[in-house]
Amino acid sequence: MLYSQGIPLESLLPSPSGRRAGSEGGDHRKIWKLFCGNFHLFRGTPSGIWLSHELSEVFGVDEKPNSTNADRLFDSVSNKLSSPDLSPRHLFERFNIEVLCTTDAATDTLEHHQTIRNSGWHGHILPTFRPDGVVNLDAPNWKANVAKLSEVSGIDVSNYKLFIRALEQRRAFFKSMGATATDHAVLTPPPPN
Repeated sequence: MLYSQGIPLESLLPSPSGRRAGSEGGDHRKIWKLFCGNFHLFRGTPSGIWLSHELSEVFGVDEKPNSTNADRLFDSVSNKLSSPDLSPRHLFERFNIEVLCTTDAATDTLEHHQTIRNSGWHGHILPTFRPDGVVNLDAPNWKANVAKLSEVSGIDVSNYKLFIRALEQRRAFFKSMGATATDHAVLTPPPPN
């Protein structure tokens, strides 16, 4: 919404360090202030209704964000985010989430999924197999991704048959970790010559 109203995307992204020297909260506070100062643009939209509901129900914010209250709301929301009541596991249970699926590269070792399994927590978090980085030849770092596929599958991907075998091994591994779905990007075809 903000971009559609002429606000550059770059102004909505934190700097690589996430902070700017000499300002508490750095870029995040600046971005929040920009969002609050333009919150009126969301009026009457599904996003605005959802944002207002979440601010109220999750964070106890029952006033419309604006440039005047932005700093106070930033501090309030930041404090609440650091409370145990807003930990991911608590929110998972509070919202009665049955299943949460992540999207993971074919080369992912799924160590975080294993950690969750071993923790004794009963939340149902499943991986989703996404092979784009190794099946799209024009993917950034494609050769490095295929080398990583060799490494994590234990199969030296030196020809097409072994490439397919490595993908099958990874898919089987994902299934053993509970995966029930795959996710593939829809590529835009190149323009005609």
